[in-house]
Amino acid sequence: MPPVSIQRVLISESVDPRCRSILQENGIEVTERQNMSKDELLAEIKNYDGLIVRSATKVTAEVVRAAGALKIIGRAGTGVDNVDVDAATKNGVIVMNTPGGNTISAAELTCALVLSLSRNVAQADMSMKAGKWDRKKFMGSELFGKVLGIVGLGRIGKEVATRMQSFGMRTIGYDPITPPDVSAAWGVEQMSLEQLWPQCDYITVHTPLMPSTTGLLNDETLAKCKKGVKVVNCARGGIIDEEALLRALESGQCGGAGLDVYVEEPPMQRALVNHPNVISCPHLGASTKEAQARCGQEIALQIVDMVKGKALVGAVSRNHEEAMEGLDSAACVVEVSLCGCGYKALGSVQAGVPVLLQLDGCVFRQPVSLAGHLLFFKAESSPQLLPSVTGEISGDCKRLTSLSPWRPSGL
Repeated sequence: MPPVSIQRVLISESVDPRCRSILQENGIEVTERQNMSKDELLAEIKNYDGLIVRSATKVTAEVVRAAGALKIIGRAGTGVDNVDVDAATKNGVIVMNTPGGNTISAAELTCALVLSLSRNVAQADMSMKAGKWDRKKFMGSELFGKVLGIVGLGRIGKEVATRMQSFGMRTIGYDPITPPDVSAAWGVEQMSLEQLWPQCDYITVHTPLMPSTTGLLNDETLAKCKKGVKVVNCARGGIIDEEALLRALESGQCGGAGLDVYVEEPPMQRALVNHPNVISCPHLGASTKEAQARCGQEIALQIVDMVKGKALVGAVSRNHEEAMEGLDSAACVVEVSLCGCGYKALGSVQAGVPVLLQLDGCVFRQPVSLAGHLLFFKAESSPQLLPSVTGEISGDCKRLTSLSPWRPSGL
């Protein structure tokens, strides 16, 4: 990829000091200004071509429009729901995150909440601090032999599964992207949500917040669960319908909840937070020294790699279009543009295998299976070309798969 000129970066939240150091060591000027108001951010952002945020800064379409020179928005963390990615994409601004930086910390907090719910740890502690000694009131239950349902089997879901299996829990899950054979390799049996709900003693959610996941746990789905099911949300507020959860807690359909995230942060409606069967945390999923160090370093290194033209890692501002006329309705077009260079790929899934159909307007005679390491080389068709190319690179490749030459569309 071509280098990208980034000269001045604004860090608007508390990020590990290594982030600033790495950027400065690579010739990038850095300004740190925390707790800016919306108006202050709107006035300041025009002076920078890079912005680094965590979760508190709201990078709205208005902010993007005010930032005339902005080229990159770096999210030191996983979710980007505080960034208007569509507005950034339309204005040619790359949005990148660090999806692996807080994985362990978020997984460990999830496990801590499951354990606390099983033994009423938080409630017993408050009772002791009030001078009481009430052993019968806080009778708990073992995790051994219980069923944990994991909705979302990405990085964090996987780490939660492997840790809770050590307590003897059976782990089942749902994910529309992760193949069942992959999750089975780390001990999670995949099934539909309709099959999952009634089996679970505990449910934890690890999905992004989007229209399809908003209110995923609601009155209807909670009613399908075992009476007394316990739920945990360390992902994003809104995945669990908070009013439905409160109703389920009051009726006993839900036996307890561990919440680290909320629709409104901090939550103004306190009924759920104050419920005796709820353990609440103030969005601590990534709040460990280790996670903050990783996220800060990773976002800085990703920006430096982009500036030097080495790689574009963690970019989330890409667009899906409807399939072109005459193509499989399942076909997906992905277009990436950077510094005037555009790349457009069209792919699909055939017989369960992701395949590449076109690249930059060139059509493959046979769909190319997107597996392993692929090398693409575009040139005029020549009988001598393929042997000469394979001869040059065969020493560095353990395995080379010969692909059919490209041809322009319509030929």
